[in-house]
Amino acid sequence: MRERRWRSSSREFFLLVLAVLLVIRAFAPVLACRAGLAASTRWVVQMREKRLPEDQEKRARSILTRTKNSEASTDDFFFPADFATVRVQLQATNLARRYAFPTDILHLNVELPDEELERDAEIRASCFVDLLEYLRGDPDVRQIFPEQRPGKTRMLALVPPEPENAGRTSSRGSSENLDSVRNLKLFNAHRLWALGYKGAGVRVAVFDTGLARDVPEIIHVSERTSWTNESSTEDTVGHGTYVASLIASNHAMCPGIAPDSELVIFRVFQGALVSFTAWFLDAFNYALHANVHVLNLSIGGPDHHDVPFIDKIRELAEAGVIVVSAIGNDGPLWGSANNPADLIHVVGVGGVELDGSVAKFTSRGMTLHEIDSGPFAYGRVKPDIVTYGRQLEALNHRHPYQCDRVSGSSFTAAIVSGALALMISALPEEARLSGAVHVGSIKRALLRSASRLPESSMYEQGSGLLDIYEAAQELKRIILGPQAGVPGSSSLSLLPAYVDMDEHPCEYMWPFCAQPLFVSSMPMSLNITLFSSGTGHRYSRSRIKRVEWLPDSEHGKWLHVSASGLEQPLSAWCGAFGLHIEVNDQLPNAAFLGGSGSIPAITATGVLRLFVEETDSVDFPIRVKIVPRPSREKRILWDQFHSVSYPPGYVPRDNLFDSRYMMDWLGDHPHTNFHGLFRALVKAGYFVELWNTPWYCCCRTTGSSVLTNYGNIMLVDPEELFDSRDIVILQHFVQEQGGNLLVFAEWFNAKIASELSFYDESSRTQWSAVSGGSNLMALNEILSPFGIRFTDAVVSCTVRSDGLSFTVRDGAPIDPDWIPFGAEVLHGHSCSANKGRSAPRVPIPDQAMLVLARNVSTSGGSIFAMGDTTCIDSQYVDLATTKPCFDVVTRALNAMAASTKPAERMEAKAWGSKEKAYGAASWQTSRTLKEQLPPRLFDIPQQMLASFKPFSRSSVSGELAGSSVCSDETVRAVPISAHVEAVHFPHVRRAHVIDSSGERATSEVNVKLPPGSLSLSRMPGDYFKHDIDRHSALRGASAMLFITIVVVVLRQRRLIRHELYRFIQAQKRHEV
Repeated sequence: MRERRWRSSSREFFLLVLAVLLVIRAFAPVLACRAGLAASTRWVVQMREKRLPEDQEKRARSILTRTKNSEASTDDFFFPADFATVRVQLQATNLARRYAFPTDILHLNVELPDEELERDAEIRASCFVDLLEYLRGDPDVRQIFPEQRPGKTRMLALVPPEPENAGRTSSRGSSENLDSVRNLKLFNAHRLWALGYKGAGVRVAVFDTGLARDVPEIIHVSERTSWTNESSTEDTVGHGTYVASLIASNHAMCPGIAPDSELVIFRVFQGALVSFTAWFLDAFNYALHANVHVLNLSIGGPDHHDVPFIDKIRELAEAGVIVVSAIGNDGPLWGSANNPADLIHVVGVGGVELDGSVAKFTSRGMTLHEIDSGPFAYGRVKPDIVTYGRQLEALNHRHPYQCDRVSGSSFTAAIVSGALALMISALPEEARLSGAVHVGSIKRALLRSASRLPESSMYEQGSGLLDIYEAAQELKRIILGPQAGVPGSSSLSLLPAYVDMDEHPCEYMWPFCAQPLFVSSMPMSLNITLFSSGTGHRYSRSRIKRVEWLPDSEHGKWLHVSASGLEQPLSAWCGAFGLHIEVNDQLPNAAFLGGSGSIPAITATGVLRLFVEETDSVDFPIRVKIVPRPSREKRILWDQFHSVSYPPGYVPRDNLFDSRYMMDWLGDHPHTNFHGLFRALVKAGYFVELWNTPWYCCCRTTGSSVLTNYGNIMLVDPEELFDSRDIVILQHFVQEQGGNLLVFAEWFNAKIASELSFYDESSRTQWSAVSGGSNLMALNEILSPFGIRFTDAVVSCTVRSDGLSFTVRDGAPIDPDWIPFGAEVLHGHSCSANKGRSAPRVPIPDQAMLVLARNVSTSGGSIFAMGDTTCIDSQYVDLATTKPCFDVVTRALNAMAASTKPAERMEAKAWGSKEKAYGAASWQTSRTLKEQLPPRLFDIPQQMLASFKPFSRSSVSGELAGSSVCSDETVRAVPISAHVEAVHFPHVRRAHVIDSSGERATSEVNVKLPPGSLSLSRMPGDYFKHDIDRHSALRGASAMLFITIVVVVLRQRRLIRHELYRFIQAQKRHEV
C-alpha cells in the first residue's frame, strides 16, 4: 500500500515540478521586465487631429497622467506594466519642434531591460502591452504602429547601369551629350521655355537620399532637411542628386525641365538605402506646412496595405499637393506596379525607350491588390502616363559639373515632376491660388493630351506618352477655358476612356479584346478611374449617384451592364467604380445568322452614362464582340480563388534558383505572370474564364451546376487551403460530369520552407514562410482517387518530348507508385534534388514530371498533372522554354477534348437533380474524406470569423458589414460598439467597418476562415495584436497552472509532510 502511495505521490511530484517549470517559463518575460531598463523599443502614435508639437505633447502628457499609478518626471513617465515599471517617452520629432508645424505624429519610446530582449515578441508584449492597449483606447489616438514597421521599408526605384552605358559620363562641352535643345525637344518642353515659362513660383518637394553638398548648377534650393536617424542632408548615394537635377538643373548640357522651380529637399533615406514609414509621415506633414505644389517620390515597394502611409498620401492630395511617383523597375512583369504609384491619388509614371516603345525595365499594371477582390473585381489601370526613361542626362553627386546617363522609372517620375512645375508656372497667378490646380485637374490634362503608343496595352502605358506643351495647353483649357466652372459642363474624365472588346489589332485594350463574350460566359470586369477637375469641396468628395445603360445598336439590348463600388465617394477629386458586362441568356442563335468569318459574331455597342451629384455626367462608350456559345471542350475555367493574389504574408517564390524576388507576389493570374500561357490558349482556340470564389459557390441554388458548361478546370499553383466541399466538387466534375482537370503544382517541402525564414535587421522581426510553392496536400487529396500523387521532393530536370524541350526548376515530381495504368508520362532527365540551403544539389534518377491520364471515369473525364509552373510562368522569360511548355499544355488539352462529353449529356448528373442525390452511395468510390457530403450543400453556411480590432475603443461606432464569399453583395451588417472584438458571419470572406456617417472607417478587416481554410491577412493598424493575444493566453495559462499547483499541494499535504519527515530522518541516520 505504501509503495502504491509512493508511486502515486511520485506522479504528483512529477506533475508539480513540470507545472513549476512551465510557470517559470511563462513568467520569464515578466521577470525579465523587472531586471532593469536598458534597451528601447519605439512606436509611432498617430493622433486624430493635428496640433503644434508643444500642444500635441501636452495632450500626450494628459493622456499618460490619467494612467493608473503612473508617475511623471519632466518628459518621462513611469508606467506600471505587469510586475514591472517601464519608462515611457511620448514626443514629437526634433524637426517638428524646431519648425513648429502642425503634426499628428508622436514617437513613443518604451525602455526595456536588455538589448537582446528586443527581438522577443513575448517580452515586448509582457512589458508594455497594457500601455499600448491603454493608448489605443484614447479617443484622440488614431492608430499605433512600430517605428521600424515590419516589411514597410521603402525602396528607391533604381535601374542598374547597362553594360554599354556603364561609366559613360560627359562633362560640360562634351560632344557625347544630348545637346540641351534636343534634351528639351525630347519632352516638348522647349516650346514653353520659348514663351518664358521655366517653373518660376512653383515649389517642388523631393523625397529621396538628399542632395550633394555643393551643386552650383541647382540654384533654387530653399531648404534641406533630414528625417532619418542621420542628421546630415548630404546625398552619399547619388540618387537624390540625379532626381533633383532632372527637375531643376541649370547645367547647359544636362538642364532640368523646370530650372526656375524652387526645390525643397527631404532626406528620407539613409546612406545604406534604408527608410521607414515613420520617417515619411512627419516629413509629409512638413511638406504641407511648407506649401509645396508638387511632391516627387522616386521610390516604391510592394506593400500595398501600408495604411498610415496611404492615408497621408490621400491627405496630401486633398490639400492640393500633386504627388508623383515611379511605377517601379520590375518590368517587364505584369501586375508589378509599386506603391505608392499604384494609388488613385498619385500620378504613377512609367518609362519609354528612345524609340518610343515601353521600356523593358518599367513595371506594368494592373494593380495587383485589387485584381480579384474588392468592389471593382479587377486591377486599376496603371501607370497613369509614361515618358522617356532611358539615357537621361543628370548631374553627378561627386562631380557637380559632370553629367551622367541614367535610366529608370525614378527619373521618369522626376521628369514628370518638372513637367508639372512647368505647366503650373504657365498659369496666371490667380488661377494657381483659386484651388483649381489639384490632382484631378492635373490627371485630366495629362490624360487628354498624351499620345498613345502602338503595340502597348493600357496597363503598360496608361494614357500614353507625355507631351509637356500639349499638357500645359490642356490644363489652361480646363481651368481657364470658356466651359470651366459653367453649370452643366462636364468636369469628369475616365481612365480608360472607353472599352472596345473588338479592337483590331488587339493592343491597347488587351486583355479585354483577347476573346469575345457569349451566353453563359463569366462577366467581363474592368476597374475604371474617374477624375474631376472641378473646384471646391463639392467636387473633391462627390459621389456617383447612378448609372444608366443606353444601347445605341440593334444588339446592344443583349448586354447586361452593371457597376459596383458606387457607394464610395470621390476622394481628393479621384474615384473608381467596377464595370461588369455579360451577355443576356435570352440572346437567340438567330442573331448570328449572316455573320462573317470562321466564327459568326455580332457587335453590341452602347454608352454607360454616369451621373455625379445629379449635376454632372460622363459617358463611357462600350463595344463588345459576341460569338455563339462555344462547345464545352473549348471552355477553360481558371481557379483564381485559391491563388494568393497579393501575399499578405511571406509566401516564398516558386523558383528557388531565382534570387531576385523573395516572395511569390505577382498574383499567379492569367493576365499577370501567366499571361503567356493565356495568350497561347486563346490562340489555340480555347476560351479562358476566371473563377474567383470557392468551388462550392457553383452549387448554391437547386438545378444544374454551372460547371457543366465547362470541359476543363485549371488549378495553377494554388497556395490557399481547399474547403472539403471544394475537393468533392472537383472530384465530382471529373468522375460524374466527364470534365478534365489540369493541375499545375509547385514544390512543398517543410525542411526547405523552414530554411527560407530569416531575421530582418531593418524591421527586427523574424520572417517565416507560411507555405511552400503550392498546397500539395490539397492537390494530392483531389488527385488520389484517380491514382496520382505528388511527392515532397524538390527537383530540377530537363523534359523532352516530340522535339520539344523545356526546363523544370524546383518542381514536385509525381510519385512513381501513384501513376494510373495506361497513363502517358513525361520524365525529366539529368535531374538534381534540392536538399536545402546549405546542401549541394544531388544528382538523382529520372523523375516523372507530367502525367496525362485519359478516361479515368466512366463519364470520360481526364487528368493532366504537372509538377512545376516555371516553364509556363512569364516572369522567368530568361529560361527561353515557355513556348515548348505551352505547346505541351495545348497538346494535352486537344488530347483530352476527344473524350469530353457535350454539356447536354451531363444535365442528368448535375448538382441538385433528382437523378443524383448528394449523399448517394456511389459517391463512396470517389471520395477520400471522412465526412459525408451534406444532403443539401447549398444550404450549409460557411461559418467565418471576422476579427475586428478598432483603432480607438471609444471612437468607433456604426456597423461591421460583411461581403459574401460567393459574391460581393453585403449579406449582413452587424452593429458594433467600442468593445466588440469578434463577430460571426455566415458566407462572408471580406468585411469592412461602416461608421455612423455611412463611410468606411477602415480599409480592411481581418476575416479568418474556419479550420480547413487559409487566411493570411491581418487588419491594418493591428500590428501588435499577435503579441497581445499571446500575452493574454500566457497569463490565462499561468493562472491555471498556479491553481493546479495549489490544488496538488493541498490534496497531497499529508503525503508531502510524511515524505519530508522520512527525508529528515534519513539525513539524521546518515549523519550518525
